[in-house]
Amino acid sequence: MGSLIKVLIVDDEMLIRQGILHYVNWEKEGFDIVGEASNGVEALALIEKTKPDIIITDIVMPVMDGTEFIKQLKKEHPQIDVIVLSSFNNFDYVRSTFQSGVADYILKPKLDGIILLETLKRVVTNRSHEKQLVNVDETVDQQKSISDLFKKILAGYASTSELELLKKTLPNEMCCLVELNVTNLDEQTAIKPLEQIEFIVQSLEESVCHLLERTERASTFIINLSIDAYDLLIKTITDRNHLTSKFTWLITEQFNHVDQLPTIYQEQLVMMRKYLFYLTDHRVLRYGELPDEVKSEVPFDLNYFIELFKYKKVDESIYYLNKHIDYLGHDYRGDSVAFKSFLGNIIFNVMVVMDLLKYDTNDFEKDKYDYFNQINNAYSASEARTALDQFMLEIKAIIKKADSKLQTTNMSLLLAYIDEHYSESISLTELAKHFHFNPSYLSAYFSTHHNLGFSEYLTQVRIQKAKELLENSQISISDISGMIGYTDHSYFCKVFKKKTNKSPGSYRKDMLK
Repeated sequence: MGSLIKVLIVDDEMLIRQGILHYVNWEKEGFDIVGEASNGVEALALIEKTKPDIIITDIVMPVMDGTEFIKQLKKEHPQIDVIVLSSFNNFDYVRSTFQSGVADYILKPKLDGIILLETLKRVVTNRSHEKQLVNVDETVDQQKSISDLFKKILAGYASTSELELLKKTLPNEMCCLVELNVTNLDEQTAIKPLEQIEFIVQSLEESVCHLLERTERASTFIINLSIDAYDLLIKTITDRNHLTSKFTWLITEQFNHVDQLPTIYQEQLVMMRKYLFYLTDHRVLRYGELPDEVKSEVPFDLNYFIELFKYKKVDESIYYLNKHIDYLGHDYRGDSVAFKSFLGNIIFNVMVVMDLLKYDTNDFEKDKYDYFNQINNAYSASEARTALDQFMLEIKAIIKKADSKLQTTNMSLLLAYIDEHYSESISLTELAKHFHFNPSYLSAYFSTHHNLGFSEYLTQVRIQKAKELLENSQISISDISGMIGYTDHSYFCKVFKKKTNKSPGSYRKDMLK
């Protein structure tokens, strides 16, 4: 086994510290708990003695709380990784500590051996990745030191002397930030960001490049170059990416002082990262040459969309939906969370309508959660939209299957049922229930395939039966009214006259001549 990773525990609650100590066989897992402290002051004193690699610390502590402790720690020991412990109530507060370089966090109510071990291993893995990103030669220590200094500048706590030291590593007049973003994780094994950037920098005479950050999808670099080399940098990157769709370059404007780095990083690079959610089809994004903003359009009317769906105008409803999503997809300044929420809300409402219309979606219940997850975890707007498109295709398939079932039901069965039960208080709802169809859909289908609405057809059947009884029997008109399904004699006479232009009495008299 290699050297153990040293861990220091900082928490004012003894039970928490003791719990962590006994959760896991730490040595077996590759860790060594080198000490424990009840507040930030004690921890800072222990660090010189124990030299930990990772510190697990609470936020709310006496004497010196976790936030102040982390700031002091990162000033003196930027190489030490920090895992924060927090309650749910303090979570928003904890997120603010990430600008100080916190590696990860754990919510105290969820703290157990498995969670803690997973988090520690994740931090160790990230530490290993950082080491792999540095050339393995005699300049390793120097490069790591420079990387740490850049992190301190971005976090906002670099000293004046450290700024001056960094300036010496940047001999040219100007700087810019360049980030390589993988847009297709399936292809990421073929992409080596360091090789990509080294090729580009080598084409620029006397340019200098330093790695700032590395994640699964992105590698961020600061490039120090001459004023005239910026345009050549853009051209080289553009030419190199002309034939590939595997990744996208983000490029900030130039700046000439290293202390401008945090501003350029936040106001340009971080902003373009947000835009990238919508612009993954772009190979190169320059902050000064972003696409034109789209004009605002009429807000999406969810009620109108639902009404179209209810009345079986599915294609029309999807067209209306896609038109709005097209607009949202081009509004690259829009909030990606709001975009995902909109798509998720569409899925929710469509499922409500499908249930309302009595479609059988039982087999689809689990799938809808997969679509929610795909949308929520989507890296880009196109990924999220693909998930919604697939959802709508499945919904259309369910509707088509139900339609096919209805169409294979012989219309004569419906008519025969009406012919047999016309004397009863029959309704479209009862008919639909009897044949296991949705009432509104059955009404539309009845009209389309029989050229009459349900009520009109039922009236036609009843009047025809009334005619037969008037012609071939001496049954009173009042009794005939009841026999064909009319409880109101006067209403029957009114309907009969409207359909035949004669009253029931006149019709009988004419037929007996």
